[in-house]
Amino acid sequence: MATQTIELKLDIIPGAVVPVIHVSQTDKTWRKLKFLLHARGSEFTIPSGTVALVNGKKADGKGFSYEGTVDTESAAVTIGMQEQMSACPGPVIMEVMLQNGSEIIGSANFIMMVEPGPLNDAVISDSDMQAVMEAVANIAQALAAAQTATEKAAAASSSASAAAGSASDALAYKNQAKEYRDEAEQFRDDAAGYAGAASYSFYVKAADGIMYMRYKEGE
Repeated sequence: MATQTIELKLDIIPGAVVPVIHVSQTDKTWRKLKFLLHARGSEFTIPSGTVALVNGKKADGKGFSYEGTVDTESAAVTIGMQEQMSACPGPVIMEVMLQNGSEIIGSANFIMMVEPGPLNDAVISDSDMQAVMEAVANIAQALAAAQTATEKAAAASSSASAAAGSASDALAYKNQAKEYRDEAEQFRDDAAGYAGAASYSFYVKAADGIMYMRYKEGE
């Protein structure tokens, strides 16, 4: 997946209009922030050997500090979204701090608005789609096996009839047919068990042969 980069022209001189960027609470690594530093619209030069830190204070009052990548030619600082940067939904007060030896300078503040994820504080449903699809797959597999066993039982019965001249062969085919019928019945029981254990009930319409599902009332 291609990395998405959010670019922000950031004044190195505090006191300007506070810019706002928007991210998701689930963002991590794939989304990057790139700060193009300037000084009140004029060119700004980042000295060689400068270290850049991206500092922030989240809505829960806790802070973070991560080192970014410095590009001295374009006066830019880039950092991938880190887990703690977007862990808490709401406004995050941030700055880019440059350090070169004993000299330190901080940029103007900016706001990163963290949009809450849809599963934030949500209770995950016990009957999610993955469980439904697994139940459908198990039922379909069991029904297919039952059909195969039924066909084998029919073939064995035909062989028993054809082997009338040999009593021992006829008996063997009859026993084989019974085994296949028992096997088919077991597969049908398995299918019923899968359907009963699921939070959805499954049924097949005789008119079209398609499997349908309905949610069980009271669950």
